[in-house]
Amino acid sequence: MSDRNNIYLFVGGISTLVILLMLISFPLAFFALINEINSGLENITVSIPIFLFGYQITTNEINNITLGFSILSIIYLAIFVRTILFTLIKSINVNKKFTKNSINNKACIFAVLFVMCFFIVNVMEFIQTNMGIQTGNIQENSYIVNLFQISLAPITEEIGFRLSTLGLFTFLILKTKLGTKEALIGAIHPISKINKLEKSKAEYYIKLLYAIAIIIGIYFGIAHIIYSSNWLVGKAIIASFLGIIIGLVYIHYGFGMAILLHWSFNYLLYVYVYYDSQIWIFNNLYQIISIVFNMLGLIMILLIILNFNTYRNYLSRYD
Repeated sequence: MSDRNNIYLFVGGISTLVILLMLISFPLAFFALINEINSGLENITVSIPIFLFGYQITTNEINNITLGFSILSIIYLAIFVRTILFTLIKSINVNKKFTKNSINNKACIFAVLFVMCFFIVNVMEFIQTNMGIQTGNIQENSYIVNLFQISLAPITEEIGFRLSTLGLFTFLILKTKLGTKEALIGAIHPISKINKLEKSKAEYYIKLLYAIAIIIGIYFGIAHIIYSSNWLVGKAIIASFLGIIIGLVYIHYGFGMAILLHWSFNYLLYVYVYYDSQIWIFNNLYQIISIVFNMLGLIMILLIILNFNTYRNYLSRYD
């Protein structure tokens, strides 16, 4: 088997593992909810910040955590299945094995981006810790309340920081050029419609979108310490990095994939943390998954560096 085929097989394996762990997290979260349902959840009121253009305009209170979390889980599962799982299954069924064509899709790109960003974030945290830059901690609440809040945040924050800026900008650009219907689709998946414009104009608008994504990404990080006393400078730095990445993902792959990437960093490992302390067979599972993701992320970064010509257009493509 050639080195290139080995790379395709490795990327396909990463994608399958990451997507499988994400899929398993859905029933695990529901089991955690059922296990905690008698802990007074019906008496808890959670304040939810609502953002627009990156500014917190109000807060809403939610009283039924059980119902709220159930609705969120259904929404994320639907987006996950439609955007990621079906794409991976369809690709494997068509190609029968992992080839260049079978990894050149949203599902594999999503998984590769996730493990690479996961590794980079952990390196950033390590450096910050050794430099004495504090990150802070999530607000102390019950496990399910925290899980609910970090599950809702990707939706409210992606609407308030990315959709209301990148999406609105794209809509305004395209409305007079392609019509309202195409502009609305472009607001959800910018580059798919902007590339229908004249090449020079498309390139100009894409650069503007990149600039907006970087600016709003940095502000996204800073907003964590503006609107929460629990987070410190270290969190702002990491959130800025992830905010920029999510913005670029939104431009190239759409609003749904941006939400899923944000959700993955908030939710995925936090689900496994619960079982790490509750069931003996899952002891250290969180640490094991973290180590695996870090190793895969490092290997993927090295592969891209060493095979730059093969991968230079891989992460910037769009469907």
